[in-house]
Amino acid sequence: RLTSKVEHRGVVRVLNSDAVGDRPYLVLELVAGETLRQYADGAALAPSDAARIVAETADILAAAHAQGVLHRDIKPDNVMLEPDGTVRVLDFGIARAIADDTQLTQTGEIVGTPEYMAPEQLLEGPEATDARTDVHALGVLLYELLTGRSPFRSANLFQSLKLVESLVPKFDSGAAEPPTQLQLVVRRAIEKRPGDRHASAAELAAALRTAMPSIVATGPQGPRSKWPLRFGIAGSLFGVTALLFAAYITPDNDRRTSRPDPNRAAAPQLQSAAWTTEQLEQDLLSGNWCAALTDGEQALADGHQAARPLAQQALASSHAAWLRVAGLPPWLAAYDMHRRERLFGDLLEPSADLNPEWSQVLSGQEAAWRAVASQEGDSLLTQLIDIASQPANIRRDRLQGIAQRLPIEQPEHWLAQTIVRHLRKDRAGAEQAAEMAWLTGAGELAVLLDAALAMPTADASQRAALWRRIAKADREDCPASTLLLLQLQTRGTGNATFEPSVAHAFPTTHRPNAASWFLAQANLATERQRLMLLRISVALGATPNFNEAPWDRVPRDQRPRLERDQQRAK
Repeated sequence: RLTSKVEHRGVVRVLNSDAVGDRPYLVLELVAGETLRQYADGAALAPSDAARIVAETADILAAAHAQGVLHRDIKPDNVMLEPDGTVRVLDFGIARAIADDTQLTQTGEIVGTPEYMAPEQLLEGPEATDARTDVHALGVLLYELLTGRSPFRSANLFQSLKLVESLVPKFDSGAAEPPTQLQLVVRRAIEKRPGDRHASAAELAAALRTAMPSIVATGPQGPRSKWPLRFGIAGSLFGVTALLFAAYITPDNDRRTSRPDPNRAAAPQLQSAAWTTEQLEQDLLSGNWCAALTDGEQALADGHQAARPLAQQALASSHAAWLRVAGLPPWLAAYDMHRRERLFGDLLEPSADLNPEWSQVLSGQEAAWRAVASQEGDSLLTQLIDIASQPANIRRDRLQGIAQRLPIEQPEHWLAQTIVRHLRKDRAGAEQAAEMAWLTGAGELAVLLDAALAMPTADASQRAALWRRIAKADREDCPASTLLLLQLQTRGTGNATFEPSVAHAFPTTHRPNAASWFLAQANLATERQRLMLLRISVALGATPNFNEAPWDRVPRDQRPRLERDQQRAK
């Protein structure tokens, strides 16, 4: 919808959208030519060529801004040159309506490709972006085309984030130094403070043409007619945006998130079942579970069925082991429902082709954990199973040792740090570690882990903040988030209304465990909290017995409600 508002030949059109199962997709216009990444191939362009390309890109963004649409991810991979030199802008996948109150992303989230982002995107989140954010990206693009390198490229994601925040890049002096007037345009475009930049993409384009009068437009420009969009299912474009957004901000390894380092050997591709099995087994042994899960799903999509049990192992490990070592209830592992069902089938209707070992680990069954510990050797999973039974001070020290051995760009490093900092009662440090875990690819697990660990010691205002974070979860896809939200509500925070249908979305393997957990909480709850906790446990399959505690403490006029909930659950 956002892309369709922009009337400019340079915008790649969206022709259609639909979904296959739970996977929405877009049909895009086919564009001949190559991206700027391919065209430049790491070399500096002639100043006139660089200025023309960026000026025409700015023209396209100016048309988008005039329609109230920001791009927010301009980089060499998202700008194409057709054979006649026409500039085309790709991928408005994380675009945002400038004046739209509907948020497709969450407050405080980092959206974009870090080395091409403006400081306000990194420090303040998508709500702080405006046209000058795209101007900054254009300045970075121009610098790279003039020099052959991005000014903020670094050895890893975290260094790039720091460089964007603090580095003021300079041009090397020498024979290939760009014209002074062009350098001045770049420097103004990439100023740290938005108010110091060109006020608009149109102003930047004009400044480039003033600095380089020789540049001329290439290819047809101007508006084009609008095109029809047909939507296959309600809400599918929102899902597409979420998928594209997730692809851009989930840096669980270099192959999926950023431009490869030209000095680094190319990563092997998932082309053979043998290679897939070997790589996934190594990732599982080393604890690189998030990467193994993503690669395993890709291998399955490519037809390598031998990857399924390994992907199932990665899902069970990543979703359950960190909760176990943190001392949290195993029902919290019931999130990421669609991915779980793709790998295990419908856990609401267990079938014979389930992997019983890993589905039992996923549901927290003790016998399954013991079996894993006896089979896995000296893997990270075995170490975490052993640590889980230790006192808090030993868990803290051993987890700190594990974190130090795991690469800093790996989400598992930051998940371990999140638990360690909670055990040290370092609430601020734990939240920062959880944010880094989320950023590097742990996803919702990082939010759940941090919120659940913070809850017991949180005061009223802190619980309100936790409630807001968890409330952003998709209730249809994240039942664990919703039940955690309900637990917060029973402590007097938030104003959500309990719907038993939320609990009905829980997979069968998790229901008894979760029902017992909420029943135990009801035993300790105040009278005001008890009824809600019992309603949750009933929806999860518990049977009311008003002759036993805590059921006998339910007022008689409230008992019919619990009986109705039981009938709904059945």
